[in-house]
Amino acid sequence: MALKLHVTCASSIRIAVFLLVLAAIVIACISLPVEKLGGGYLFGLPVGFVADSVGATIGATAAFILGRTIGKSYVISKLKNYPKFQAVAIAIQGSGFKA
Repeated sequence: MALKLHVTCASSIRIAVFLLVLAAIVIACISLPVEKLGGGYLFGLPVGFVADSVGATIGATAAFILGRTIGKSYVISKLKNYPKFQAVAIAIQGSGFKA
C-alpha cells in the first residue's frame, strides 16, 4: 500500500520558510557570541536563558492582566460604534476557549 501525500504550494512554502528559519537560528547560535548577548552576558548562558525566559513570561502575563482589567473598559468604550467587534466580544464571552 503506497502512502500518497498531498503537498500544496502553500504547504511547501511553509516548510521551506520553517527550514530556513531553523537553519538561520542554528547558524546564529554557532557563529554569534551567544554568551555575550542579553542575560547570557550578565549571568552566563544557562542562568541567563532561564532568567530571560522567566522575565519574558512575567512581562507577558502582566501585560495580559493589565489589558484584561484596566484596559478593558477603554477598549469597550471605543468599540461601541462597531457592531462587528461587539459580535466578536460577545462570542468570546460566550465561549472564549473555542475562539
